[in-house]
Amino acid sequence: MPELNGLLAYPSKPEPIGTTLRSALEILKSEGTGKNLASWEENDIPGRFIVDPILTRIEEGNILVADITRLNFNVTFEVGYAIGCGKRVALVKNSSLTGSDELIRQIGIFDTLGYEEYSNSGHLAHFLRQLTDLTPLTIPETINGAAPVYVVLPRVKTDIEIRTIARIKKARLSFRSFDPEEQTRLGAGDAIENVGQSHGVVTLLLSKDRVDAVVHNFRAAFIAG
Repeated sequence: MPELNGLLAYPSKPEPIGTTLRSALEILKSEGTGKNLASWEENDIPGRFIVDPILTRIEEGNILVADITRLNFNVTFEVGYAIGCGKRVALVKNSSLTGSDELIRQIGIFDTLGYEEYSNSGHLAHFLRQLTDLTPLTIPETINGAAPVYVVLPRVKTDIEIRTIARIKKARLSFRSFDPEEQTRLGAGDAIENVGQSHGVVTLLLSKDRVDAVVHNFRAAFIAG
């Protein structure tokens, strides 16, 4: 049975999410099975950018356990990063709390990856204890020579998006794109395949005043990771 070695990623609020995950981690460590698992808070080292030790932990481990009860930009980036590093990703969701169900449905990435629901620390510890398959998702190794750039667009295009596309075309770079006007949801498989086949990825972060900013920015975080 492989030993889990990695990171537990979750939002800082609401507090019950972190409390339950830390309690599950304590259960595993008391059994001697979770000694190489750590919460992101354990990697919050004073005097260093918090992202550095977290990304290093993902790179050196074999699994990322990420809570998506309430979607979080940093956690979403870390999920994408772990997949890109060839690590096993296990998504979990607290069924006792109101969450981001409608947002998850709109984005499309997380429900196509699949997730395990839990309601207490014992349930979550049992799920982690039973994780034996640490095979990561497959990432294409062949670049799409005909269109080596992947662009992720928002549904409503402003002058910024129009100019960005114009500059890519001016550089004579052929590209593939995800456009919500043509495809309402971004599936995880499609995203991973398109990123893996690309020399470069282009996406923009939208201000909170933009239509569909939240949905687009979570897609952008996953793609960028």
